[in-house]
Amino acid sequence: MVDLGVLRREQSAGALRDVELGHGVGEAYEYTDANYDVLGLVVEKVSRQTYATHIGERIFASLGMSHSFTDQTSAGQSGLAGGHRS
Repeated sequence: MVDLGVLRREQSAGALRDVELGHGVGEAYEYTDANYDVLGLVVEKVSRQTYATHIGERIFASLGMSHSFTDQTSAGQSGLAGGHRS
């Protein structure tokens, strides 16, 4: 079975292949979700775990963060507010 989340992150990272930087490294700060897609993919490849499992075990559990989540569905089921989109 294909993990659609991994497939989406791989496609998203691949789409960045021909993107040129708008600024030199360290010259400016700009947020983009694409960077977090790449980070998630790197975490999964290196750890050989899903992003959610790795972050849950290595960060949330070890720090006692019992009300932290890696996805909107789990956060919503726990009563936390959803993310903001303009």
